[in-house]
Amino acid sequence: MLEIGALIPTNYATCSSWIENLPMDLYSQHPNILEQDFFERPVPKSDAERFEVISCSLVLNFIADPRDRGNSGPSTHWLTRRQVECCYSSMNISGVNNHPYCSSCFPSLA
Repeated sequence: MLEIGALIPTNYATCSSWIENLPMDLYSQHPNILEQDFFERPVPKSDAERFEVISCSLVLNFIADPRDRGNSGPSTHWLTRRQVECCYSSMNISGVNNHPYCSSCFPSLA
């Protein structure tokens, strides 16, 4: 699993017997979180370098450029293994209403 936007490296520690997690963040605050820009991640050369699950919790809240926000979904596709055919994104209501980049996109939904 690739966890984009990880704040702590142990989010999935209780599931470590069946989830191998790679936590990543643009500005890592922990030595066990890979500091890397998701959009600059190298293209995988094989399925072994791809992921079955990609977690992007609240990542959309912090993508300032509208084109990059729009490309974040398709960009995850080339990181997933070929047999994975499902991808979804979710944002909580406070994330939609209060984040700095979508406030002009959506009227208040609360």
